[in-house]
Amino acid sequence: MAVDAATTESSQVFANPDGTFTQEMNAAPVRARKDDGTWAPIDTTLAREADGSVRAKNTTAELTFSGGGSRDGLVTLADEGHKLQLGWPTALPEPRLDGDTATYAGILPDVDLKLTALSSG
Repeated sequence: MAVDAATTESSQVFANPDGTFTQEMNAAPVRARKDDGTWAPIDTTLAREADGSVRAKNTTAELTFSGGGSRDGLVTLADEGHKLQLGWPTALPEPRLDGDTATYAGILPDVDLKLTALSSG
């Protein structure tokens, strides 16, 4: 049985029937907290939001990519009340989404920009 109070992004403690405990540790995050506070597996799949932005489904830091246009930053990372936003100097095309990757075609002449969501953002 998992000990919820001891669960982190990269480790989990289990209470064994004989009274001992087992800790499972991972080198990288394997779970992240959802908006409701529960833990869920990392999911870097990108999805379009109602406001047009693109978000990774479940990563350790909230990750948002621009949905195109000029009103949003290119990338926004938010974690524990802090926010980092990276911009782009021109209007952005609408990205093509493929799993964890957003591709902004023709961002410069003959250049596509690919952004990839990782477990940590």
